[in-house]
Amino acid sequence: MSALYTLPGDARQLDGDIRLDGKGVDLLVGDGLTAFEEELSLVGSSVVRMGVIDPERVLVDSGLFKPRADDDERLEREVRLELDGVEYWLRSIAKRDDSFMLTFEDSTICRLRAKGKVMLADSSATDHQAFVRRLCKKAGIDELILEYPSEQERRGRGSLKGASRGKRRSALANADDRRAEGIDDDAKVRVKLVWAATRQLDVANQLLTVARELSANDKATQALIVAAIEESALTNETKADTRGRLGVLGAIPERSRSHRGRFLRAGAIDVEFSAEAFLRDPGFAGEAGAIRLARTHTSWSVGAIAHEVLRRGNAGLYDRWESQAQELIEAFRNDDPDEDEDSSKDQLLAVIKGETYWDAATRTADQNDFIFFVASNKAYYLPERALRTSRARKRIGEQTPGIHTIDWEWAPHKRMRRIDVTCDAAIWDVPPGSIVVLDEDCGPAAGRWLVGGYRRSRYHATATVTLVRTRKRTKRDDDKDDDE
Repeated sequence: MSALYTLPGDARQLDGDIRLDGKGVDLLVGDGLTAFEEELSLVGSSVVRMGVIDPERVLVDSGLFKPRADDDERLEREVRLELDGVEYWLRSIAKRDDSFMLTFEDSTICRLRAKGKVMLADSSATDHQAFVRRLCKKAGIDELILEYPSEQERRGRGSLKGASRGKRRSALANADDRRAEGIDDDAKVRVKLVWAATRQLDVANQLLTVARELSANDKATQALIVAAIEESALTNETKADTRGRLGVLGAIPERSRSHRGRFLRAGAIDVEFSAEAFLRDPGFAGEAGAIRLARTHTSWSVGAIAHEVLRRGNAGLYDRWESQAQELIEAFRNDDPDEDEDSSKDQLLAVIKGETYWDAATRTADQNDFIFFVASNKAYYLPERALRTSRARKRIGEQTPGIHTIDWEWAPHKRMRRIDVTCDAAIWDVPPGSIVVLDEDCGPAAGRWLVGGYRRSRYHATATVTLVRTRKRTKRDDDKDDDE
Protein backbone atom coordinates (compact mmCIF):
# COMPACT_ATOMS: atom_id res chain seq x y z
CA MET A 1 0.00 0.00 0.00
CA SER A 2 1.13 3.60 -0.48
CA ALA A 3 2.99 5.55 2.17
CA LEU A 4 0.65 7.12 4.70
CA TYR A 5 2.87 9.89 5.98
CA THR A 6 6.21 11.57 5.37
CA LEU A 7 8.51 9.57 7.61
CA PRO A 8 11.92 10.40 9.03
CA GLY A 9 14.72 8.78 7.11
CA ASP A 10 15.54 6.30 9.88
CA ALA A 11 11.92 5.28 10.53
CA ARG A 12 10.31 2.05 9.43
CA GLN A 13 7.36 2.58 7.10
CA LEU A 14 3.91 1.28 7.89
CA ASP A 15 3.47 -2.25 6.62
CA GLY A 16 1.00 -5.12 6.76
CA ASP A 17 -2.68 -5.27 5.94
CA ILE A 18 -4.10 -2.14 7.60
CA ARG A 19 -7.79 -1.64 6.90
CA LEU A 20 -10.51 0.40 8.58
CA ASP A 21 -14.04 -0.86 7.99
CA GLY A 22 -13.00 -2.53 4.76
CA LYS A 23 -11.04 0.40 3.36
CA GLY A 24 -7.32 1.07 3.31
CA VAL A 25 -6.64 3.74 5.90
CA ASP A 26 -4.67 5.79 3.39
CA LEU A 27 -7.80 6.14 1.27
CA LEU A 28 -9.75 7.34 4.29
CA VAL A 29 -7.44 9.76 6.05
CA GLY A 30 -4.47 10.15 3.68
CA ASP A 31 -1.56 12.18 5.02
CA GLY A 32 -3.60 13.11 8.08
CA LEU A 33 -2.44 9.97 9.90
CA THR A 34 0.10 11.28 12.43
CA ALA A 35 0.45 8.44 14.95
CA PHE A 36 0.08 4.69 14.79
CA GLU A 37 1.00 2.85 17.98
CA GLU A 38 0.59 -0.77 19.07
CA GLU A 39 0.53 -1.98 22.67
CA LEU A 40 0.20 -5.73 23.24
CA SER A 41 -0.18 -7.13 26.75
CA LEU A 42 -0.30 -10.51 28.45
CA VAL A 43 -2.52 -9.48 31.35
CA GLY A 44 -4.45 -6.50 29.99
CA SER A 45 -5.86 -5.13 26.77
CA SER A 46 -4.06 -5.20 23.45
CA VAL A 47 -4.73 -1.87 21.76
CA VAL A 48 -3.87 0.15 18.66
CA ARG A 49 -3.95 3.95 18.76
CA MET A 50 -4.31 6.04 15.61
CA GLY A 51 -3.71 9.81 15.65
CA VAL A 52 -5.41 11.75 12.86
CA ILE A 53 -5.35 15.43 11.87
CA ASP A 54 -8.77 16.04 10.33
CA PRO A 55 -9.56 19.77 9.92
CA GLU A 56 -12.17 18.98 7.29
CA ARG A 57 -13.93 16.53 9.65
CA VAL A 58 -13.78 13.71 7.09
CA LEU A 59 -13.99 11.11 9.87
CA VAL A 60 -16.92 12.76 11.63
CA ASP A 61 -18.86 13.16 8.38
CA SER A 62 -18.12 9.60 7.25
CA GLY A 63 -20.85 8.14 9.45
CA LEU A 64 -18.44 5.78 11.20
CA PHE A 65 -19.19 7.32 14.59
CA LYS A 66 -22.95 7.62 14.32
CA PRO A 67 -24.67 6.83 17.67
CA ARG A 68 -27.50 4.34 17.94
CA ALA A 69 -30.97 5.84 17.82
CA ASP A 70 -31.98 4.08 21.07
CA ASP A 71 -28.70 4.44 22.96
CA ASP A 72 -26.49 7.49 22.51
CA GLU A 73 -23.68 5.78 24.49
CA ARG A 74 -23.18 3.17 21.78
CA LEU A 75 -22.25 3.38 18.12
CA GLU A 76 -24.70 2.26 15.49
CA ARG A 77 -22.20 -0.41 14.40
CA GLU A 78 -18.76 -1.62 15.38
CA VAL A 79 -15.93 0.33 13.73
CA ARG A 80 -13.32 -2.28 12.86
CA LEU A 81 -9.61 -2.03 12.18
CA GLU A 82 -7.68 -4.91 10.62
CA LEU A 83 -3.95 -4.87 11.23
CA ASP A 84 -1.74 -7.73 10.01
CA GLY A 85 -4.73 -10.06 10.02
CA VAL A 86 -5.83 -9.15 13.59
CA GLU A 87 -9.22 -7.50 14.11
CA TYR A 88 -9.68 -4.56 16.49
CA TRP A 89 -12.84 -2.66 17.44
CA LEU A 90 -13.03 1.06 18.16
CA ARG A 91 -13.34 1.75 21.88
CA SER A 92 -12.76 5.49 22.28
CA ILE A 93 -12.33 8.74 20.34
CA ALA A 94 -10.60 11.78 21.84
CA LYS A 95 -10.76 15.17 20.02
CA ARG A 96 -8.25 17.97 20.64
CA ASP A 97 -8.72 20.90 18.22
CA ASP A 98 -8.25 19.34 14.78
CA SER A 99 -6.61 16.16 16.09
CA PHE A 100 -8.40 12.89 16.83
CA MET A 101 -7.01 9.93 18.75
CA LEU A 102 -8.77 6.66 17.94
CA THR A 103 -8.17 3.76 20.34
CA PHE A 104 -8.94 0.24 19.12
CA GLU A 105 -9.01 -2.92 21.26
CA ASP A 106 -8.61 -6.58 20.31
CA SER A 107 -12.09 -7.64 19.15
CA THR A 108 -12.06 -10.82 21.27
CA ILE A 109 -11.51 -8.77 24.44
CA CYS A 110 -14.26 -6.39 23.29
CA ARG A 111 -16.71 -9.27 23.03
CA LEU A 112 -15.86 -10.40 26.56
CA ARG A 113 -16.13 -6.89 28.00
CA ALA A 114 -19.50 -6.29 26.35
CA LYS A 115 -21.12 -9.21 28.17
CA GLY A 116 -21.80 -9.69 31.86
CA LYS A 117 -25.02 -11.44 32.79
CA VAL A 118 -25.02 -12.64 36.41
CA MET A 119 -24.41 -16.39 36.43
CA LEU A 120 -23.62 -19.04 39.03
CA ALA A 121 -22.08 -22.37 37.99
CA ASP A 122 -22.52 -25.62 39.88
CA SER A 123 -18.97 -26.34 41.11
CA SER A 124 -19.91 -29.98 41.72
CA ALA A 125 -20.76 -30.43 38.04
CA THR A 126 -18.04 -28.36 36.35
CA ASP A 127 -14.49 -27.09 36.89
CA HIS A 128 -12.91 -23.70 36.39
CA GLN A 129 -11.64 -24.52 32.88
CA ALA A 130 -15.10 -25.55 31.70
CA PHE A 131 -16.54 -22.42 33.36
CA VAL A 132 -14.17 -20.09 31.46
CA ARG A 133 -14.93 -21.95 28.24
CA ARG A 134 -18.63 -21.36 28.89
CA LEU A 135 -18.01 -17.63 29.40
CA CYS A 136 -16.21 -17.47 26.06
CA LYS A 137 -19.02 -19.24 24.25
CA LYS A 138 -21.58 -16.86 25.74
CA ALA A 139 -19.47 -13.97 24.40
CA GLY A 140 -19.43 -15.52 20.92
CA ILE A 141 -15.89 -16.93 21.14
CA ASP A 142 -15.97 -20.53 19.97
CA GLU A 143 -12.39 -21.60 20.75
CA LEU A 144 -10.59 -21.36 24.08
CA ILE A 145 -7.01 -22.66 23.96
CA LEU A 146 -6.11 -24.72 27.02
CA GLU A 147 -2.83 -26.26 28.21
CA TYR A 148 -3.64 -29.82 27.27
CA PRO A 149 -4.57 -31.12 23.80
CA SER A 150 -8.23 -31.66 23.09
CA GLU A 151 -9.65 -35.14 22.70
CA GLN A 152 -9.45 -34.71 18.93
CA GLU A 153 -5.75 -33.87 19.17
CA ARG A 154 -5.18 -36.88 21.46
CA ARG A 155 -6.79 -39.15 18.89
CA GLY A 156 -4.63 -37.55 16.24
CA ARG A 157 -1.49 -38.22 18.26
CA GLY A 158 -2.48 -41.87 18.71
CA SER A 159 -3.04 -42.35 15.00
CA LEU A 160 0.39 -40.95 14.18
CA LYS A 161 2.42 -43.47 16.14
CA GLY A 162 5.05 -44.99 13.92
CA ALA A 163 4.91 -42.13 11.41
CA SER A 164 7.97 -40.03 10.67
CA ARG A 165 8.79 -37.13 12.94
CA GLY A 166 8.14 -34.72 10.06
CA LYS A 167 4.63 -36.04 9.49
CA ARG A 168 3.82 -35.85 13.17
CA ARG A 169 5.03 -32.27 13.36
CA SER A 170 2.98 -31.30 10.33
CA ALA A 171 -0.16 -32.95 11.67
CA LEU A 172 0.21 -31.29 15.07
CA ALA A 173 1.26 -27.88 13.77
CA ASN A 174 -1.92 -26.28 15.03
CA ALA A 175 -1.05 -27.09 18.65
CA ASP A 176 0.26 -23.81 20.02
CA ASP A 177 3.81 -23.63 21.36
CA ARG A 178 2.47 -22.22 24.61
CA ARG A 179 1.28 -25.74 25.44
CA ALA A 180 4.66 -27.38 24.82
CA GLU A 181 6.43 -29.01 27.74
CA GLY A 182 9.77 -27.78 28.93
CA ILE A 183 12.15 -27.46 31.88
CA ASP A 184 11.46 -24.58 34.25
CA ASP A 185 14.12 -21.90 34.40
CA ASP A 186 14.17 -22.41 38.20
CA ALA A 187 14.96 -26.12 37.90
CA LYS A 188 18.06 -27.04 39.92
CA VAL A 189 19.60 -30.14 38.34
CA ARG A 190 23.21 -31.20 38.02
CA VAL A 191 24.99 -32.20 34.84
CA LYS A 192 28.00 -34.21 35.90
CA LEU A 193 29.47 -32.21 38.80
CA VAL A 194 27.97 -28.75 38.30
CA TRP A 195 24.53 -27.13 38.19
CA ALA A 196 23.09 -27.09 34.68
CA ALA A 197 23.37 -23.78 32.83
CA THR A 198 20.57 -22.33 30.71
CA ARG A 199 22.14 -23.51 27.45
CA GLN A 200 22.37 -27.07 28.80
CA LEU A 201 18.71 -27.04 29.83
CA ASP A 202 17.82 -25.82 26.34
CA VAL A 203 19.66 -28.79 24.81
CA ALA A 204 17.87 -31.14 27.21
CA ASN A 205 14.54 -29.62 26.15
CA GLN A 206 15.30 -30.29 22.49
CA LEU A 207 16.35 -33.89 23.14
CA LEU A 208 13.30 -34.64 25.27
CA THR A 209 10.94 -33.02 22.78
CA VAL A 210 12.16 -35.40 20.07
CA ALA A 211 11.78 -38.37 22.42
CA ARG A 212 8.20 -37.35 23.12
CA GLU A 213 7.43 -36.88 19.42
CA LEU A 214 8.78 -40.35 18.64
CA SER A 215 6.79 -41.89 21.55
CA ALA A 216 10.01 -43.25 23.06
CA ASN A 217 9.47 -45.19 26.29
CA ASP A 218 11.13 -44.20 29.58
CA LYS A 219 14.19 -46.41 29.18
CA ALA A 220 14.97 -45.22 25.63
CA THR A 221 14.52 -41.61 26.75
CA GLN A 222 16.84 -42.12 29.72
CA ALA A 223 19.42 -43.72 27.44
CA LEU A 224 19.32 -40.65 25.19
CA ILE A 225 19.94 -38.28 28.08
CA VAL A 226 22.72 -40.30 29.76
CA ALA A 227 24.44 -40.53 26.38
CA ALA A 228 24.23 -36.75 25.94
CA ILE A 229 25.56 -36.15 29.46
CA GLU A 230 28.50 -38.51 29.00
CA GLU A 231 29.42 -37.45 25.46
CA SER A 232 29.10 -33.67 25.76
CA ALA A 233 27.67 -32.67 29.17
CA LEU A 234 24.57 -31.52 27.25
CA THR A 235 26.56 -29.13 25.08
CA ASN A 236 26.17 -28.95 21.32
CA GLU A 237 29.83 -28.96 20.31
CA THR A 238 30.40 -27.28 16.94
CA LYS A 239 34.16 -27.84 16.93
CA ALA A 240 35.37 -31.39 16.37
CA ASP A 241 37.53 -33.04 19.03
CA THR A 242 40.68 -35.04 18.27
CA ARG A 243 38.56 -38.00 17.13
CA GLY A 244 36.41 -35.88 14.83
CA ARG A 245 33.28 -36.02 17.03
CA LEU A 246 30.72 -33.20 16.89
CA GLY A 247 27.44 -32.22 18.45
CA VAL A 248 25.63 -33.25 21.58
CA LEU A 249 26.10 -36.99 20.94
CA GLY A 250 29.54 -36.94 19.35
CA ALA A 251 28.55 -37.96 15.81
CA ILE A 252 31.43 -38.37 13.37
CA PRO A 253 30.61 -37.04 9.87
CA GLU A 254 30.86 -39.67 7.11
CA ARG A 255 31.23 -42.45 9.72
CA SER A 256 28.35 -42.37 12.17
CA ARG A 257 25.02 -43.62 10.81
CA SER A 258 21.58 -42.10 11.04
CA HIS A 259 18.04 -42.80 9.86
CA ARG A 260 18.97 -40.88 6.69
CA GLY A 261 22.31 -42.48 5.89
CA ARG A 262 25.75 -41.35 7.01
CA PHE A 263 25.99 -38.22 9.13
CA LEU A 264 26.99 -34.96 7.51
CA ARG A 265 28.40 -32.10 9.56
CA ALA A 266 25.08 -30.23 9.51
CA GLY A 267 23.30 -33.24 11.00
CA ALA A 268 25.98 -33.78 13.64
CA ILE A 269 25.49 -30.28 15.09
CA ASP A 270 21.69 -30.43 14.79
CA VAL A 271 20.47 -31.46 18.26
CA GLU A 272 17.08 -32.73 17.09
CA PHE A 273 18.49 -34.67 14.14
CA SER A 274 21.10 -36.32 16.36
CA ALA A 275 18.43 -37.27 18.91
CA GLU A 276 16.26 -38.85 16.24
CA ALA A 277 19.25 -40.75 14.84
CA PHE A 278 20.00 -42.11 18.31
CA LEU A 279 16.44 -43.24 18.95
CA ARG A 280 15.56 -44.66 15.55
CA ASP A 281 17.14 -47.50 13.61
CA PRO A 282 19.86 -48.17 12.67
CA GLY A 283 21.48 -46.15 15.48
CA PHE A 284 24.91 -44.51 15.35
CA ALA A 285 26.74 -47.86 14.99
CA GLY A 286 24.32 -49.35 12.46
CA GLU A 287 22.98 -52.06 14.78
CA ALA A 288 19.76 -50.62 16.24
CA GLY A 289 18.28 -47.47 17.74
CA ALA A 290 17.44 -46.96 21.41
CA ILE A 291 13.68 -47.37 20.91
CA ARG A 292 14.07 -50.87 19.43
CA LEU A 293 16.72 -51.91 21.97
CA ALA A 294 14.60 -50.77 24.93
CA ARG A 295 11.66 -52.76 23.58
CA THR A 296 13.53 -55.97 22.78
CA HIS A 297 15.99 -56.01 25.72
CA THR A 298 13.84 -55.11 28.72
CA SER A 299 16.47 -56.32 31.21
CA TRP A 300 19.22 -54.04 29.87
CA SER A 301 20.24 -50.96 31.83
CA VAL A 302 19.96 -47.54 30.23
CA GLY A 303 23.76 -47.46 30.03
CA ALA A 304 23.80 -50.76 28.13
CA ILE A 305 21.33 -49.35 25.61
CA ALA A 306 23.37 -46.16 25.15
CA HIS A 307 26.56 -48.18 24.75
CA GLU A 308 24.96 -50.45 22.13
CA VAL A 309 23.66 -47.50 20.09
CA LEU A 310 26.98 -45.62 20.12
CA ARG A 311 29.41 -48.55 20.56
CA ARG A 312 31.75 -46.45 22.71
CA GLY A 313 33.22 -46.91 26.18
CA ASN A 314 31.22 -49.26 28.39
CA ALA A 315 27.75 -49.36 29.91
CA GLY A 316 28.98 -48.19 33.31
CA LEU A 317 30.14 -44.84 31.94
CA TYR A 318 26.56 -44.05 30.95
CA ASP A 319 24.76 -45.74 33.84
CA ARG A 320 26.37 -43.42 36.39
CA TRP A 321 24.28 -40.50 35.04
CA GLU A 322 20.91 -42.28 35.25
CA SER A 323 19.67 -40.32 38.27
CA GLN A 324 20.61 -37.00 36.64
CA ALA A 325 18.79 -38.03 33.47
CA GLN A 326 15.67 -38.89 35.46
CA GLU A 327 15.71 -35.50 37.19
CA LEU A 328 15.80 -33.76 33.81
CA ILE A 329 12.96 -35.92 32.49
CA GLU A 330 10.80 -35.19 35.53
CA ALA A 331 11.49 -31.46 35.23
CA PHE A 332 10.54 -31.59 31.54
CA ARG A 333 7.22 -33.27 32.28
CA ASN A 334 6.32 -30.56 34.78
CA ASP A 335 5.46 -33.08 37.53
CA ASP A 336 4.40 -30.88 40.43
CA PRO A 337 1.72 -32.50 42.64
CA ASP A 338 1.37 -29.37 44.78
CA GLU A 339 0.50 -27.19 41.80
CA ASP A 340 -1.88 -29.77 40.38
CA GLU A 341 -3.64 -29.95 43.73
CA ASP A 342 -3.97 -26.17 43.95
CA SER A 343 -5.24 -25.84 40.36
CA SER A 344 -8.19 -28.07 41.23
CA LYS A 345 -9.49 -25.53 43.78
CA ASP A 346 -12.15 -23.95 41.58
CA GLN A 347 -13.36 -21.51 44.26
CA LEU A 348 -16.23 -19.19 43.19
CA LEU A 349 -17.43 -20.05 39.67
CA ALA A 350 -19.76 -17.15 38.98
CA VAL A 351 -20.28 -13.87 37.19
CA ILE A 352 -20.90 -11.37 39.98
CA LYS A 353 -23.22 -8.42 39.58
CA GLY A 354 -21.35 -5.62 37.84
CA GLU A 355 -18.71 -7.94 36.32
CA THR A 356 -18.16 -8.55 32.63
CA TYR A 357 -17.24 -11.99 31.32
CA TRP A 358 -13.67 -10.65 30.99
CA ASP A 359 -13.63 -9.68 34.67
CA ALA A 360 -15.03 -13.07 35.73
CA ALA A 361 -12.55 -15.01 33.60
CA THR A 362 -9.48 -13.11 34.82
CA ARG A 363 -10.63 -13.39 38.46
CA THR A 364 -11.22 -17.14 38.07
CA ALA A 365 -7.77 -17.51 36.55
CA ASP A 366 -6.12 -15.66 39.43
CA GLN A 367 -7.92 -17.81 42.01
CA ASN A 368 -6.65 -21.02 40.37
CA ASP A 369 -3.04 -19.98 39.51
CA PHE A 370 -3.96 -19.72 35.82
CA ILE A 371 -3.61 -16.85 33.36
CA PHE A 372 -6.43 -15.79 31.04
CA PHE A 373 -5.27 -13.65 28.13
CA VAL A 374 -5.98 -12.83 24.51
CA ALA A 375 -3.34 -12.68 21.76
CA SER A 376 -4.16 -11.98 18.11
CA ASN A 377 -7.89 -12.63 18.64
CA LYS A 378 -7.23 -16.01 20.33
CA ALA A 379 -8.26 -16.61 23.93
CA TYR A 380 -5.93 -18.63 26.18
CA TYR A 381 -6.54 -20.11 29.63
CA LEU A 382 -3.33 -21.69 30.90
CA PRO A 383 -1.59 -22.49 34.20
CA GLU A 384 1.23 -20.08 34.92
CA ARG A 385 3.63 -23.04 34.94
CA ALA A 386 2.52 -23.95 31.38
CA LEU A 387 3.72 -20.55 30.20
CA ARG A 388 6.96 -20.30 32.13
CA THR A 389 8.05 -23.84 31.17
CA SER A 390 7.02 -23.74 27.50
CA ARG A 391 9.51 -24.05 24.66
CA ALA A 392 11.59 -20.90 24.20
CA ARG A 393 10.83 -18.97 21.03
CA LYS A 394 13.98 -16.82 20.93
CA ARG A 395 17.43 -16.39 22.47
CA ILE A 396 18.89 -12.90 22.80
CA GLY A 397 21.81 -11.15 24.48
CA GLU A 398 23.61 -7.83 24.63
CA GLN A 399 25.45 -8.65 21.42
CA THR A 400 22.49 -10.01 19.42
CA PRO A 401 22.06 -8.04 16.15
CA GLY A 402 19.02 -5.78 16.40
CA ILE A 403 19.02 -5.65 20.22
CA HIS A 404 19.79 -2.11 21.43
CA THR A 405 19.47 -2.30 25.22
CA ILE A 406 18.51 -4.86 27.87
CA ASP A 407 17.69 -2.91 31.06
CA TRP A 408 17.11 -4.49 34.47
CA GLU A 409 17.49 -3.82 38.18
CA TRP A 410 18.59 -6.38 40.75
CA ALA A 411 19.28 -6.34 44.49
CA PRO A 412 20.50 -9.14 46.81
CA HIS A 413 17.75 -11.22 48.38
CA LYS A 414 15.15 -9.95 45.91
CA ARG A 415 13.88 -11.70 42.82
CA MET A 416 14.23 -9.83 39.54
CA ARG A 417 10.71 -9.41 38.14
CA ARG A 418 10.97 -7.26 35.01
CA ILE A 419 13.31 -6.51 32.11
CA ASP A 420 12.86 -3.88 29.37
CA VAL A 421 14.33 -4.71 25.97
CA THR A 422 14.68 -2.10 23.22
CA CYS A 423 15.16 -3.64 19.80
CA ASP A 424 14.60 -3.27 16.07
CA ALA A 425 10.92 -3.94 15.47
CA ALA A 426 11.83 -5.92 12.36
CA ILE A 427 13.55 -8.69 14.36
CA TRP A 428 10.86 -9.20 17.02
CA ASP A 429 8.44 -11.99 16.16
CA VAL A 430 7.64 -13.32 19.65
CA PRO A 431 4.10 -12.64 20.94
CA PRO A 432 3.12 -12.03 24.58
CA GLY A 433 2.82 -15.24 26.57
CA SER A 434 5.91 -16.80 24.95
CA ILE A 435 9.33 -17.57 26.44
CA VAL A 436 12.63 -15.95 25.44
CA VAL A 437 16.04 -16.85 26.84
CA LEU A 438 18.60 -14.20 27.82
CA ASP A 439 22.22 -15.19 27.25
CA GLU A 440 24.70 -15.45 30.09
CA ASP A 441 26.27 -12.10 29.06
CA CYS A 442 23.19 -10.53 30.72
CA GLY A 443 24.52 -11.39 34.18
CA PRO A 444 21.82 -11.88 36.85
CA ALA A 445 19.16 -11.42 34.16
CA ALA A 446 20.26 -14.53 32.24
CA GLY A 447 17.70 -17.27 31.88
CA ARG A 448 14.12 -17.81 30.76
CA TRP A 449 11.66 -14.91 30.68
CA LEU A 450 8.05 -14.48 29.67
CA VAL A 451 7.06 -11.82 27.14
CA GLY A 452 4.60 -9.70 29.09
CA GLY A 453 4.17 -6.72 26.76
CA TYR A 454 5.16 -5.14 23.47
CA ARG A 455 5.00 -1.46 22.48
CA ARG A 456 5.95 0.33 19.31
CA SER A 457 5.01 3.15 17.01
CA ARG A 458 4.86 2.12 13.39
CA TYR A 459 6.52 5.42 12.58
CA HIS A 460 9.69 4.29 14.35
CA ALA A 461 12.06 1.42 13.71
CA THR A 462 12.34 0.35 17.35
CA ALA A 463 10.06 -1.46 19.80
CA THR A 464 10.07 -1.91 23.58
CA VAL A 465 9.46 -5.40 24.93
CA THR A 466 8.67 -6.07 28.59
CA LEU A 467 9.87 -9.41 29.97
CA VAL A 468 8.44 -10.74 33.22
CA ARG A 469 8.74 -13.79 35.44
CA THR A 470 5.79 -15.64 36.89
CA ARG A 471 5.69 -18.33 39.52
CA LYS A 472 3.12 -19.96 41.73
CA ARG A 473 2.35 -17.63 44.62
CA THR A 474 2.43 -18.79 48.21
CA LYS A 475 1.08 -17.21 51.37
CA ARG A 476 4.61 -16.18 52.26
CA ASP A 477 4.88 -14.27 48.95
CA ASP A 478 1.64 -12.41 49.70
CA ASP A 479 2.81 -11.54 53.21
CA LYS A 480 6.12 -10.28 51.80
CA ASP A 481 4.30 -8.05 49.29
CA ASP A 482 2.19 -6.62 52.10
CA ASP A 483 5.31 -5.81 54.11
CA GLU A 484 6.91 -4.04 51.17
